[in-house]
Amino acid sequence: MNTVNDTETPRPAIQRRPWYRRPLPAVVAITSAGVVTTAAVGLVAVTGATARDLPIPETTAPVVVEVRPGDTEGAAELLERAALAAQSRPAPEVDADDFLYARSMATGLVPIGEQVEWGEGPMGTSGPNEFEVWVAQESTGARGLARENGAEWTVEQIDGSWTDLYAVQAGLPTEPEAFLTHIRDRRLAEGRGRDDDHRAFTAMALLLEDGQPLPPALEAAVYRAAALLPGAMVVEGVEDTAGRPGVAIAHEDAGEGERVEWIFDPETFDYLGERRLQITATSHIEVGTVLYGQAVLDSGVVDEAGEEPAGKS
Repeated sequence: MNTVNDTETPRPAIQRRPWYRRPLPAVVAITSAGVVTTAAVGLVAVTGATARDLPIPETTAPVVVEVRPGDTEGAAELLERAALAAQSRPAPEVDADDFLYARSMATGLVPIGEQVEWGEGPMGTSGPNEFEVWVAQESTGARGLARENGAEWTVEQIDGSWTDLYAVQAGLPTEPEAFLTHIRDRRLAEGRGRDDDHRAFTAMALLLEDGQPLPPALEAAVYRAAALLPGAMVVEGVEDTAGRPGVAIAHEDAGEGERVEWIFDPETFDYLGERRLQITATSHIEVGTVLYGQAVLDSGVVDEAGEEPAGKS
């Protein structure tokens, strides 16, 4: 039986257990009794899975890359190109009984050893782990599906989510200033970091990170709103988790010691994925360590959970 822990507030799941991304709960942990516990935040609940069912990835030495210099001058131009690319794609047809599908590859920094807290002892890189998700589009009670490295479990909508439900997303503001105001007024707590601009940047990233189809006008609004944030910068010569070359829009939080990069195809300006880097050394994490990396590999709209896209738009 699954339990819900509304009081647990550890460091975000992407660093404690990075292979569990949204649309699974924001915090997923496994108790010593082998029960999945969640800090439910209005997304989905895991059902029918215990610690024995869930994949436990092996770890390797932390991945460390060059923290390449950024240029604020070109950020608005790159984000406008990404917005135009998003607008050029046809809007998918999404019915209430459909499922949004996404396939991605992810790595993340995790503690080595059961008693080690995040960042307070030896760390290793988990992955790459391949993740597939089918998100049900009925707001409450509908069951979707998740697969990771061959394991499979059910996920259930427990509340209509702005990051998961296409119908909710279609009603969000698409004018850049209005969308940014929406994020600052209503979604800032869902972002990361100590700086409000960085929290806004990472809150907007919640719409992008799983790779599920978005309303084209909303995706364009995300990029144009990011261009309004102080500190957004272009970083050339990066790679996503799948090894694809890209150009990034980055934002840093010096207080948190973190840079977040949205990576785009340098020719088409399609969104490829996200990378989070350590920019301040700690006793256990060196500068350039990849805290989390994710590459979107496929997405679409399907009729049934477990079905892969086959030309449906």
